[in-house]
Amino acid sequence: FLAGIFGVLYFNDNAWGAWGDDSAGYIFLAGRMSMGLPLVYTVPIAADGLQFFGDEKLARWLTPTHHEFINPSGMIASKYPIGVSLLMFVVSKLAGTTHAFYVVTPLLAALNIVLTYGIGLFFFRRARRRHILSVTAAVMLGLSSLYYHHAIAQPMREIPSMTFLLFT
Repeated sequence: FLAGIFGVLYFNDNAWGAWGDDSAGYIFLAGRMSMGLPLVYTVPIAADGLQFFGDEKLARWLTPTHHEFINPSGMIASKYPIGVSLLMFVVSKLAGTTHAFYVVTPLLAALNIVLTYGIGLFFFRRARRRHILSVTAAVMLGLSSLYYHHAIAQPMREIPSMTFLLFT
């Protein structure tokens, strides 16, 4: 029930996971996975720039955004961990379309509400009104301005991190 309410709320406000400044890095990695391309690779012009300038900082502008050189021969890799990108890839494969990349963040935001409820049940297990306390904790998280705005405006950073943290 909680997941449904907050899922509708976040989907309704277009929490598609593409508004944050880090979104491009995660979506790019998921796209490479979908195309069967390696995540560590060489961009010839960037490798040539590294050799020409002899300085990683000067040649970095030749790499794709959110990437960095990982060795002197010019191989590059994303600066971001692949967890969210892997989730996007798996969901897109299950759905059969890369548009499914954009449902991962609102689903994770709603899942955080459910996980908060579950953690509340665990911690309030001796309380007489543990369900009420747990629902209250979940609703307070879901409607708090900090969580809500990050679920909408900057979803790629905080929401997936919180999901992995709560799940573990």
